Amino acid sequence: MTIQQRVDAANQKVAQMLTQGRPVWVDVQPAGQVIPGMTSHTILVPGPPIEIGRITPPIRTSVCGAVIHEGLAQTPAQAWEMVERGEILIRSSQDYGAANAACMVTSASMPVIVVEDKTYGGRGYAPLHPGPNPKCLRWGLYDEEVEQDLRWFRDVYGPALGQAVRLAGGIYVITVLAKTAGMGDENHNRQPAASMYLALQLIPWLLQIQSPEKDRVITHLAANDRFFLHVMMAGVESITQSCKQVP
Repeated sequence: MTIQQRVDAANQKVAQMLTQGRPVWVDVQPAGQVIPGMTSHTILVPGPPIEIGRITPPIRTSVCGAVIHEGLAQTPAQAWEMVERGEILIRSSQDYGAANAACMVTSASMPVIVVEDKTYGGRGYAPLHPGPNPKCLRWGLYDEEVEQDLRWFRDVYGPALGQAVRLAGGIYVITVLAKTAGMGDENHNRQPAASMYLALQLIPWLLQIQSPEKDRVITHLAANDRFFLHVMMAGVESITQSCKQVP
């Protein structure tokens, strides 16, 4: 087989994976427990690998916030000094099968959506969408208010959603896309139909979970018309992780 024939065969296989992959949202777990290669000192950032000196101010703020959130530093200055000394590993999300949007970063204790490609076996990950509050790590902002939200996501919201998704037996991402594409969603800037359809699938299960803040969890989910975006991104990563196994 010639080089060209091998390339053509690989491309055909990947095209098949892209069209026949079936991503299913199966869980929500701390990043450090499910993302291969993730460590307590790893921070995943959006975009390709980048030199420390080229990291933009919003991403730098998010990185420092994540380091403080993990209890590795007390102040942004201390956090950035750790980054510059190489004590904090800054890595591209996509190299870990993960997706971060805007200025969001992922650290070990943060809850991530886990999506599995049920056809080819790839797994993808993404942090939970923070909701309509513009003051969040996703937009490169960090203070005590943001930290309180991060803790609630880690301790309450993420575990509750994980319980519900497991009880539901998983959520088929393509089913959500198929049912809501005709309602106007293009699933980048517009996901209200997909997010609300997803909420309808999850709320019956959320009502059955063991959580002291069940009502707040349901309210937060139902009020977020962009929630599905990060589920979809994790789904895309699951399929591309399958594709990456093709030589």
